[in-house]
Amino acid sequence: TKSSDWWEEDNYTVSIRVLEVVRGDEIKKHRKDVITDDKPDSGFEFMLVKIAFSVVDTKGDFSIDANKYSFTPFTSNNEETEQAYLDMSVNDEFNWLSGQLYKGGNTEGWIVIQVKKDDPAPKLAYGLDYNGANGIWFALN
Repeated sequence: TKSSDWWEEDNYTVSIRVLEVVRGDEIKKHRKDVITDDKPDSGFEFMLVKIAFSVVDTKGDFSIDANKYSFTPFTSNNEETEQAYLDMSVNDEFNWLSGQLYKGGNTEGWIVIQVKKDDPAPKLAYGLDYNGANGIWFALN
């Protein structure tokens, strides 16, 4: 799965690309550096999402946070799901999405979310308002 989009807020613009998605048992096959004792909630599985994050413009001298907290996972039925909080201290070498970026700054890394095992097309949103409006959406199937 590869997709990209732009998000323009009143005072900044970012470009976000989903580079790779790895789900469930495939994580152990493709990402041998992901080691955790954490388990997903009942009926769910973990999904790793590799993201490229770029700050295109800011109207002022401030940074934008690029991390898992910037994203909200949803089911294919548009139900918000919980973020997954793996014990990152188990695997300090893994390239998690993390950084404070100024205009022109770029980073890429992984976030982990929980998805329903039987959900064929979960989604990920960035930049949602407090009431869920706006933002950009990515299909993760």
